[in-house]
Amino acid sequence: MAKPKDTPLFQEPEFDEKEYLTSEKERARAVILIFFIGAVSGLIAGYLQLQGYVVFSVLLMIAILVFLSKIVGFFGIRVSERTSHKVINSAVFILTWLVFWIIFLNPPLNTVSAPQISTPQIQTSSDHWTNLTASSSNIYNGQIGSHSYRVDLTYRYPVNVTDFTWHSTGGGSSGKLHYAFHNDYIYFNYTGSVNLEIIFQVYWTSQNISPSQPLTFEMVF
Repeated sequence: MAKPKDTPLFQEPEFDEKEYLTSEKERARAVILIFFIGAVSGLIAGYLQLQGYVVFSVLLMIAILVFLSKIVGFFGIRVSERTSHKVINSAVFILTWLVFWIIFLNPPLNTVSAPQISTPQIQTSSDHWTNLTASSSNIYNGQIGSHSYRVDLTYRYPVNVTDFTWHSTGGGSSGKLHYAFHNDYIYFNYTGSVNLEIIFQVYWTSQNISPSQPLTFEMVF
């Protein structure tokens, strides 16, 4: 039976202003809470990374992201089921987490900046130093016999040298070096033997970086 001509094909639902305002308030509360969760978890992730738990910091972010709706609901806030709203909530969390993670890992809160080694030098006279030639990337040609060397550490933020060790690439030989760290240079003496390739490791720390991190360069004799 055909519908009467005066019957509309689509009946627009009545607009519930009270329900709309309530849902928008809930959405705003949810976004604020998600921002707070992202900030706190970003700071915690930064701290975990400084302690050497990089994987755990990433897993923490993923776990919170997966259970984000349940976490927000736990605080008594109704979470919208619309896909677009869920995407926005996830984006707010990820961006907030990333921003506060970056803030925590950079000055003035913390220093995460590894030093770099410039060209090692050998002392050719009492007041003269000569750059060692590089046989390949980060591998330098040392001189056979006992000589004084120095390495310049370039860095953006202050670092401390805690140890200086060496070992041969063939294994079996290793030891610690006596060194002096002055004006960004590490001074040390080493006796090189023919046909040896030695790996030197300078251990350094900076603000909130623990344990010491190795910085490596090689010399071929």
